[in-house]
Amino acid sequence: MFQHIILITSSYILGKRVGWHYSSEIIGTDVMKEIQEKAKDSIGALHQLTTNSSEWTSVIEKDSFFEDVFIYEELEEYLKAIEDSKKISAIDIAKFLLSVIPMSNLKLQKLIYLVYADYLSETGKSLFDEKILAYRYGPVVKEVYDAYKGHGREDILEDDIQDIEFGAITYPMLIARFMQAKNGSLIVESMKRTIKTFGDKSASKLVDLTHKDGTPWSHTKQSLEISDDLILKYHYVELP
Repeated sequence: MFQHIILITSSYILGKRVGWHYSSEIIGTDVMKEIQEKAKDSIGALHQLTTNSSEWTSVIEKDSFFEDVFIYEELEEYLKAIEDSKKISAIDIAKFLLSVIPMSNLKLQKLIYLVYADYLSETGKSLFDEKILAYRYGPVVKEVYDAYKGHGREDILEDDIQDIEFGAITYPMLIARFMQAKNGSLIVESMKRTIKTFGDKSASKLVDLTHKDGTPWSHTKQSLEISDDLILKYHYVELP
């Protein structure tokens, strides 16, 4: 007989449950110690069971609960997947904003910047890793612009309504994303405040706002990154 250890979590990035599997005739305490040392607080759900084979297929045959789990061969790969899912991207912010207010790509760019600037000013921490660039019409996150440029000047309707399971509960994918992210509730509350302040303004008004003399954009050369230092120093100029 073989003993199995299975770690499982839900991955927003892959849109499915992911896991790591280890099997042996006898699983010693050293294996559990290694998992705890490497995983720290990112272990996910731990399952243990016994089958007549070391193969993953024997686990599925014994319990169909594990049937749709994507298994990583290495523990480090599984832990990296968990950490990657905790990071918020600019696209995630865009999807959240579009789920609240349909808007053009131009307005979306300004609101993403303002969400980032507000969160940075409130917490001292960067919201996402993508660069915010100083373009002709204000701050732009190129990855988001490219993702939605096919809409031209028309409003973008966010139609990502996929679901994902967390434990025994199914959540809309977008909500699950922020539940899984580090400081997710803090980020959502900060975004809600930004939307309340700037969400009803037109794209042209937001362009004017970010173009004012003394703003971070005005202190940055065209096509270069608007730094966190400039945002922390001059974002107040953009506030009502």
